[in-house]
Amino acid sequence: MTATLADYEVLALRLANDRSALKAVRDRLDQNRSHFPLFDTDRFRRHIESAYTTMWETHQRGEPPRSFRVDPIPGAPRPATPRQRPLPQNLLAPDHAAVQPASAAANDQAVRLLLVCGPWGSGTTAVAGLLHRLGVTGLEPYFATRDERTSNSYESTLFRDVMVGLADEESLNLRPGAEATIESALRKFRDRVAAGAADAAVKARQPIFLKHPLAALFLPQICKLFDARLVYAVRPLAEIEATRRRRNWAPQFGAKGADVIYAHMFKTFVDHAFPTTIVRYKEIARRPGAACPHAVRICRPARERDSD
Repeated sequence: MTATLADYEVLALRLANDRSALKAVRDRLDQNRSHFPLFDTDRFRRHIESAYTTMWETHQRGEPPRSFRVDPIPGAPRPATPRQRPLPQNLLAPDHAAVQPASAAANDQAVRLLLVCGPWGSGTTAVAGLLHRLGVTGLEPYFATRDERTSNSYESTLFRDVMVGLADEESLNLRPGAEATIESALRKFRDRVAAGAADAAVKARQPIFLKHPLAALFLPQICKLFDARLVYAVRPLAEIEATRRRRNWAPQFGAKGADVIYAHMFKTFVDHAFPTTIVRYKEIARRPGAACPHAVRICRPARERDSD
């Protein structure tokens, strides 16, 4: 049903998100089980035992290994060809970005968001910079970069204020009492964005991008309030730790913090069907041009991806 690993991922996500499509596949398998050789385990057993016997007899005669075919088992029933019900067309759509999370605010009034997720040193700035060059709007003003080798953080000061108001960057723990205010704080931020900041992009239903490592702690809530797509920036922990040491950052900005952030990201990926794209930092750094077609696709509205 699929030809590539990417298509396999698309299909898996669609089946996980669409119970009727999953039922269609299960019914089809149940229907074919009594008709196709693949499901005839006893027939398969007899064939493979015949193959083992042929290999042993060849060895006993002192002959070198050779290829051979197993003749059809006498009396084995020929498979019937039942009437097959076609799978839903949308099941095989080319991009899993069209899968909308059940809890997302997927309506014409929602703020469309590309949330770049990843720990410090994972390449989120490189990913955000690529989105910026492709014409996706970031929410300015940006937080001033803490490293002279990074010209722009692409990290919204407004969004950062919300994140650090809910969680502590040093411990990566929620602040006292923050658990009860997460959704209200994010809703206020969303309404502020919709009312004025990035006004042109929001009104035109164009996506904006946001990024901050602490956002990983609140992915379900963010996806509930925004029409969001998650863009995961991933990088080996050893490389993140090497970057921390080279730039003389505090311990939580290296592998220690990355372990916590990635745990939240992975849990969200497993527990929810939020549209997610995974980007390796090495691919962006070495071949940004190769990442452009994929990045362009994730920037497009879901309705356009549906029509591909």
